[in-house]
Amino acid sequence: MIDAGYEHLNAEQAKLALEAIYDALELRVGRELTKDLSDAQLRKFEELVDSNDEAATLQWMETNRKNYRDVVRAEMETVLRRVRAARAIRADEIAMLAPEGTQTDV
Repeated sequence: MIDAGYEHLNAEQAKLALEAIYDALELRVGRELTKDLSDAQLRKFEELVDSNDEAATLQWMETNRKNYRDVVRAEMETVLRRVRAARAIRADEIAMLAPEGTQTDV
């Protein structure tokens, strides 16, 4: 958070902000990764995510979404760019980082 210019946040605020940023990133990445999947692929991906089997999920992405690392990197850069641009952000405002039409709980 210091790198983004938010050294003024106390520990609890920083924790909430980081959680909200992670949630926004996870939502953005998931949305991007699933937008071109067939219905069958989407069902399988959701099944793997819900199973919390990271190894199987990563293996599936290596096969079905070879560019997933690029997607994660691009979405992370977008979120961090928005955080840095907002400098005076409060943890409860981080929901704006989520894609339009979605909602995050802070």
